[in-house]
Amino acid sequence: MTITFDKITEFNQPVFHNIKGIKPDFDEFDDLTNDPKTKAFAHRISNASQSNFRLEELHYNAIDFIFQQPSWLSTRFGDGTYPVWYGSIELETSFYETLYHWKRIYIEAPQGITTGLQQPITTLRTIFTVNCQAALLDLRNKTRKNKELIDPNPHNYPQTQKIGQRIYKEGYPGLITKSARIAKGENIVILKKEILTSPKHYNDYIYEYDLQTRKIQVKIPKSKRTILVA
Repeated sequence: MTITFDKITEFNQPVFHNIKGIKPDFDEFDDLTNDPKTKAFAHRISNASQSNFRLEELHYNAIDFIFQQPSWLSTRFGDGTYPVWYGSIELETSFYETLYHWKRIYIEAPQGITTGLQQPITTLRTIFTVNCQAALLDLRNKTRKNKELIDPNPHNYPQTQKIGQRIYKEGYPGLITKSARIAKGENIVILKKEILTSPKHYNDYIYEYDLQTRKIQVKIPKSKRTILVA
């Protein structure tokens, strides 16, 4: 696959970064009271959108973590020799991108390995918003002629990894591309963390996977309200 880098887009907006669920390591009301009832009341009246993550925790989990690892997994645009940070322009896209890989763990598991697992299988996800400001390579108009860009099969990642290797070698900060998991979705692929700023904790979600129906539900933990079925 040969692609000409002929379009640059000035990008400046927050995107969604969806990772395995984490919890802040402190309670914002610990220094105010030791009484459980008082603390519970304080949490109820606290702004629901307010994050309990310290600033350094936010930056580390939302941005720095990927870039500080001693080694990396092979991904669509990364061959494992350099860090690649992924963000989705739409919240829904961040769900479909991560749901696919989480569900695949159980679909491809050896026969019998899932026997005895509590049903449904659940996992917690934490989503951050992170602002990205940079001139990014725009490959969205390349997908019609270059289907490899949105090939859903991970075994074909070596084709797109060649693009990642090139932009890493030539010093590009990142790119914009269409999603392989949802037709209307778009993602950004970042190789330089300096262009990522202002991390904010957006929300936590629960993924529930039913092995019998092969359906996944995305729920908001506190309300248990289902917001997506895939």
